[in-house]
Amino acid sequence: MDVAKQVQNLGFVEFTAGLINGTFDAIIGATIKQMKAYAELVADLAKTLSQFQAENISDAQVNAHLSNRYPDGQGGTSVRSNYTFKDTTANPAEGVEAKTASEKMQAVVEALISETAGLKAPAVPLTRTSLGIAQGDTPITFTDAQVAMIRRAIGLTLASNMMDHLRAMAREGMARIVITEGSIRTKLTFNVNSTEVQATQKAKYDRESFGANIRGSAGWGWGRVSAGASYSNLNVNTVNESSFDSLTMSTEMIGEVNLKFKTETFPAIVTEGA
Repeated sequence: MDVAKQVQNLGFVEFTAGLINGTFDAIIGATIKQMKAYAELVADLAKTLSQFQAENISDAQVNAHLSNRYPDGQGGTSVRSNYTFKDTTANPAEGVEAKTASEKMQAVVEALISETAGLKAPAVPLTRTSLGIAQGDTPITFTDAQVAMIRRAIGLTLASNMMDHLRAMAREGMARIVITEGSIRTKLTFNVNSTEVQATQKAKYDRESFGANIRGSAGWGWGRVSAGASYSNLNVNTVNESSFDSLTMSTEMIGEVNLKFKTETFPAIVTEGA
């Protein structure tokens, strides 16, 4: 009973309170996070393309895109002012056709113009006129001005594609999770085991004894006769006592949270250009 009274010191109340508070905070935190994401979506769709690009498209993303679409064969991109296109020798065995350096650069220019053609005003797509590279020209390297123009157009293209995805999400309605019901259960189990062992061995006392005595006397002319004998045996076994007390206690605290939820969508957002 003394051990059972110590249950209040096991922190069960604190454990239960922590479970309730933690669950509540998790639900509220998830709701706030969903609302924040929805608010950010609405805010992003209200921005201009240039504003959205400045906040969401980095130089590293532009570099990665150009390196992937227009590689220089060394892990970088050929769309840079310090890169010079080179002639390619034909290799029929590997299916490689011969191309001059200018032909290879013109192919990159055509691809860049095609990629940015979807930009809408006020954004300006790339053209041969804006780049200053005519169809019959034979350039083999981009100038700094041309690279700056290309990077700006590619950044706007990436931003435009991202905004298109956001608009599609907004039209369909942004998904969210709503908790409908649930339960929280805590359980405390404790076991107390007490064992007492006592053993006592009583003392054993044995005693054996034997005695004999002869005495005699006579008158005139006789002497006296005297004889005696004795025997004694004493055995003593001491008492052997042993005792053992064992007291063990084990506790187990269990917390269980059961939540039921459903999926919903935020109201659809219709924006200009959607």
